[in-house]
Amino acid sequence: MTKAICFNCGSIKLGSLTACENCNVEPESKHDLAVSIHLSDHLMSNEELTEISKAIKEGVKVKLSDETVEKWSKMFE
Repeated sequence: MTKAICFNCGSIKLGSLTACENCNVEPESKHDLAVSIHLSDHLMSNEELTEISKAIKEGVKVKLSDETVEKWSKMFE
C-alpha cells in the first residue's frame, strides 16, 4: 500500500488518492490530485515525506506548477 501525506493536514495516510482519516479531506481538484500523487512514497523518500508532513502541519501549502498539474491530471481524464 502506498504511504502518503495528506496535502491538507500533513497526516500520514495509506493511499495517495484516499480520504485522510485525520481531517476527512479527499483530493478532488486537478491540483489536489496531482499534489496527492507527489506526496507519496512512489515519488519521495520517507525522509522527504517526514519533512513535508512537518511543513504542512506548520501551515505551508504545497503548490505545483500548472505544467506538473496538467501532466498528472491527464491520468484522470
